[in-house]
Amino acid sequence: LVAANGSPLPAMCLKCGGLPTHWRAQNYRYTPQWAMLIGWIGILIFSKKSSFQIPLCEGHRAAWKKWNLIAGLSCLPGIVLWVLAAIVGMDSDAGVGLFFVGLVAFFVGLIGTLIARSRKVVMPTKIDKTHSWLRGVHPVVLQAVSAPQGPQAPGAYPMPVQQNGG
Repeated sequence: LVAANGSPLPAMCLKCGGLPTHWRAQNYRYTPQWAMLIGWIGILIFSKKSSFQIPLCEGHRAAWKKWNLIAGLSCLPGIVLWVLAAIVGMDSDAGVGLFFVGLVAFFVGLIGTLIARSRKVVMPTKIDKTHSWLRGVHPVVLQAVSAPQGPQAPGAYPMPVQQNGG
């Protein structure tokens, strides 16, 4: 989904196309991979930001919250190993070993979980001065947004069609 930065998104759950029950305030930051090679200066200079109100149904809102919690807890084993290293003492081989194993556990857990999380939530693949490219959006939403419509205000999207049972 390509959307103008900060524009209202269609009134559909972006993950399944259903009716939204919650609008999640979401800030995004995107840094091109090549800019990260420059280091923190490249990140500061070339990062772009955008923010949206992401419409979600209750099920996808709960999944988003779950993955944020898992991402936050994923670094816990590394921290526990660092505490054990401090208790054992950094002047011993065991303490140094626990510290380095904790360092690896911290980064592997955090990076692995963030990669898994990025597949479950709506994430930017690119942000420029005016637009954001969002991935993880359900095809039904993309069809609704790209459906031919009459003249609309900039940033306006069609409303979902309600189907009556029977």
